[in-house]
Amino acid sequence: NNMDEVWNYGFSYAIRLGEVPYRDFNLILPPFYPYFMSIPLFINNSYLSFILFHSLIMTGCFYLLFKMYKDYSYLILLISFLLFSIIYPTYNAFLLVLLVLIIYLEKSEYKNKDYLIGLVVALSILTKHSVGIFFIIPSLLFYKNVNLGKRFIGFIIPNIIFLIYLLVTKTLFAFINLCVLGMFDFSSNSLGITISLIIFIIIFIISIFILVKNKSNINNYYLILAYSIYLPLFDSLHLFYVIFIFLILLGENYKISSINYKLVFFVCISIIGIFVGYNKFKYGFIYPNNINHFEFKFISPNHLGISNDVLAYIKDNDVLFYDDEAYFYKIASDSKIGFLDIVNHGNHGYNGSDKIIEYIEDNKDKLFLVKKDTKERIKFRRTQLDKDGYLYIIKHFKKIDSIQLYDVYKYDE
Repeated sequence: NNMDEVWNYGFSYAIRLGEVPYRDFNLILPPFYPYFMSIPLFINNSYLSFILFHSLIMTGCFYLLFKMYKDYSYLILLISFLLFSIIYPTYNAFLLVLLVLIIYLEKSEYKNKDYLIGLVVALSILTKHSVGIFFIIPSLLFYKNVNLGKRFIGFIIPNIIFLIYLLVTKTLFAFINLCVLGMFDFSSNSLGITISLIIFIIIFIISIFILVKNKSNINNYYLILAYSIYLPLFDSLHLFYVIFIFLILLGENYKISSINYKLVFFVCISIIGIFVGYNKFKYGFIYPNNINHFEFKFISPNHLGISNDVLAYIKDNDVLFYDDEAYFYKIASDSKIGFLDIVNHGNHGYNGSDKIIEYIEDNKDKLFLVKKDTKERIKFRRTQLDKDGYLYIIKHFKKIDSIQLYDVYKYDE
């Protein structure tokens, strides 16, 4: 339903090719997750390797949940299957894994756990700084009960390494622009007052009541602060992560043991069976397919045909995509990733729309592929594509061709 997992694979794919975040392609987050997830790609650079590695990480996450909350974790597992975007291979899912690891360490009796907690909090910031930064607060609130010195040592080492990395790659100012200043532009993608926001407010109020009743549990603070993952988009996708965190909060504060784990297991397997069966009989999908790097990703026969036609077209033409699916086609054609391959509003730093237009102007010699329904999708906010960049193409480029879902534009001199 969205390209999040392809974008996240694309970041690691680019790193595998030797590209440097902020210098060679735009990234609005610190780069720990893309670098970490690039590890399996050095064995086999495919979406399958990416997925398998992510699956191992999520399995480890649920192992810790079962260690802490026993059979109640089956309910969390079931909700994760029902709201399946929770377990998409994205930096948001990985951040939840780090959150679970922090909670597990806080509850543990490990002798050197303070070093480890400081380390994991640092990695949380280096995964998604807008959320991870809040994970510092619980240690400061409970400074009498924890060893702040050890936590600081564990925390500062990864951050010093990251700073050195930015200096060595000469990307410090690009990082500040894309990941800090760009947040001002990105926040304008917010959907405003929605049903999703109302549900979030209800969850937040209940959570505050739980916190007031049990103010001495440091993990309650981590969990409620992690709700910041919902900001600034206020959309249903990020609400699902909040629901996952809220379920952990309930498990942390209440003993809920009457879970029929056999029934939950059966439902989870049924969901998989229904999904695969439905798609098999409705679409008759081919598995594996013939799309380079994505052989084991589910692609319907219709989309497979479209993809092959577009890939054949771009093989014979010098093109750029002004579309969400640019990463998919760039990866499938073994091309490097660039700054015009994600043109979402807020993904190019402060005043990013102007930057996108500059990139377009610098690539006037290329053909631009734009989906035929882009205007409608932007109007009804079904995409985060930058509107100004789209309007610039429509105004200064001439439509010369069409290929499947795309119109082809050439600069009108």
